[in-house]
Amino acid sequence: MKIHFWVKTGNYNTGVGKLSLISNTIGSSNTGVGRWSLAANTTGNYNTGVGDFSLAINTTGNSNTGVGGLSLKSNSTG
Repeated sequence: MKIHFWVKTGNYNTGVGKLSLISNTIGSSNTGVGRWSLAANTTGNYNTGVGDFSLAINTTGNSNTGVGGLSLKSNSTG
């Protein structure tokens, strides 16, 4: 198993799964569990994505919760 850590400026983020939260830069208090969960998130805060591809293209949206594979996959800024 490989474990990768990317140092960014966002705080209190947890990403578990392939490419989960990979793009996060300054977004804080986000949790992504599952492959590609919150993968495009850059500055969004207080988001929770549980399931493969949940909130996958969210970039700047705040306070979203998606549970289940593909949940809120197309949400980007809401």
